[in-house]
Amino acid sequence: MLGRHHLLLSLFSVALIFVPYFKDRPELTLVVLLGVAIGSLIPDSDSPDAAIFHDKVYIKGNLGVIINGLFAHLFPIFGFITKYMIYGPAVFIFGNTILKKYEIKPHHRGFLHSFIGICTSTILTAIYLLIILLILNWFNIIFFISFLLAYVCGAFMHLLEDSSTVSGIQFNYPFSNLKLSGGLHTKIESSLEPDLFTGFLGFSIIALFFGIESKYIAFTNWIITPITVLFLILSWFIFLFFVAKIKIERGEIKSYPNVKSML
Repeated sequence: MLGRHHLLLSLFSVALIFVPYFKDRPELTLVVLLGVAIGSLIPDSDSPDAAIFHDKVYIKGNLGVIINGLFAHLFPIFGFITKYMIYGPAVFIFGNTILKKYEIKPHHRGFLHSFIGICTSTILTAIYLLIILLILNWFNIIFFISFLLAYVCGAFMHLLEDSSTVSGIQFNYPFSNLKLSGGLHTKIESSLEPDLFTGFLGFSIIALFFGIESKYIAFTNWIITPITVLFLILSWFIFLFFVAKIKIERGEIKSYPNVKSML
């Protein structure tokens, strides 16, 4: 899946849940969306020219301007730290010690596109971030935890999105060759389905926001939020199983070391 799909699908999914809190908790919402945005691109740190290494994203219109202004300047910082201070060392250490028998190698959709890779990345990112925030005296426990949870959410959504493509994802790499794969292709000319799903989620955000603001939706947030979550789960279920037609199968991931993640 293209980089812009990872970013927008992840952002829109979480933003839809946070619509009722845009006005009441703007700072917390911004921190959560920042975490999701970075996490949604982090797994592609195993690719040479991934979107996470660039300080601007190629998204048309005002949306691209907003994302570039709010988030994109932080992408390269997290991208290069992940690549050189997390991904590279982790593959080397794991591959030569406790996971030596699995012959872990650095390649696209390998270690960073798995449960163990995301967990390793999250733990080390938390440590680095905590040190930086304490030095700058910017530490806030609520924002810190919210960012990390959003980061994990974005990263796992990246894996879920990649599972809809023909190459698929081995979530339990390197311990199992079971993979989830679908029928979508990671090409600009084959991006109709994710583009339409992105548009659908974006429209849902706008509709919910104006519904709340105009008082057409008069329920409390405690009612709106679980309904929104159920709506989101159903939407993703339809996209994954009826549009992308994902399935479980055995087989190795086709790795392309020089693949570029286009945004």
